[in-house]
Amino acid sequence: MLQSINSKFYLVIFLLLCSFGLVYTLLAYSGHQQSLSNIQVNHAVESKHAISLVSENFHRARLLEYAISNVSTPEAEKEFVHILQKITEYLETLKEKRQFLAESTFFEQTLEKLAQYESLVHSVAQLKTKENLLNTRLNSIFQSMTSTILREKEIDTLRSYFGITHFFLKYQKTKKSSQFKALSLVTQSLEKRILNQPESDVRLADYIRDFNNNLNQSYELQIQIENHTKEIEVISEDLSLSFAAAVNDVEKSINDLIKDSESRYDSLETVVLTATIFGVILLLFIHYLLKKNIIGPVRLISQVMSEVQSGNRNARFETRLQQKDEIFDIGNA
Repeated sequence: MLQSINSKFYLVIFLLLCSFGLVYTLLAYSGHQQSLSNIQVNHAVESKHAISLVSENFHRARLLEYAISNVSTPEAEKEFVHILQKITEYLETLKEKRQFLAESTFFEQTLEKLAQYESLVHSVAQLKTKENLLNTRLNSIFQSMTSTILREKEIDTLRSYFGITHFFLKYQKTKKSSQFKALSLVTQSLEKRILNQPESDVRLADYIRDFNNNLNQSYELQIQIENHTKEIEVISEDLSLSFAAAVNDVEKSINDLIKDSESRYDSLETVVLTATIFGVILLLFIHYLLKKNIIGPVRLISQVMSEVQSGNRNARFETRLQQKDEIFDIGNA
């Protein structure tokens, strides 16, 4: 089959190229898989960092929430809105890496809860502003009512007034439902007494009526604020737990990816070792072919030429190989 030296060299080159191509393909594939695994690990680490930033910024928003609720300032509100916008941006960028999270609807639910949270915080701030205005009006009416009652010097009216003063001061401090009910009863009792006393100042009944109306409005606002505050706490707790769970999911993904990367690295080492052994075996086989088909016959020709030079004209080129190539022709010339 291989009747010339050229064909034998072509066979050697073909074997070398095939071995090189095979080894290169295996190494390239393993390296590519390792690179993809490293990229996945980097993406998972970036996701964990982004979720940590989301959680950190949410805690900052909660601190500003208290500032906005108690003393609403334009700067605090702007900073609050800016932080929530940053959180939304972080979540939008993380949507592409949702494969690291066990909860597939994490982003949609989180964005929805953040919108509810922002709306409730602004609502509480507005309600507290209204409450402060009502409290200011209540204090003003109470002072007017006080000056009118003290001028009348009516003993029963003064007793009711002292009861109103006691419960009103307690209600302003505690905002408890029991204090409101007690204050309402005392105020209504005083209003009935004033209405049954024609000689009383007509303004006093108006003051008491206005006081009752503003007190009821203030209490209703207080109930709304408490309900919104409870909703805010529930949403905040859900978001905090959701962020913590997301971090745990990403950490688990990172650990799994690292294990997979280590496994691929071990596989790459195995491929390199296998390729090295295969290369050594191939080189030995090529060396065997060269020695058998080229180097050996050339040495035999050299020995025959040496014998001829020594005077042995009967020396002949003899080989066990059944080949008729250029070396065979030279040996039999």
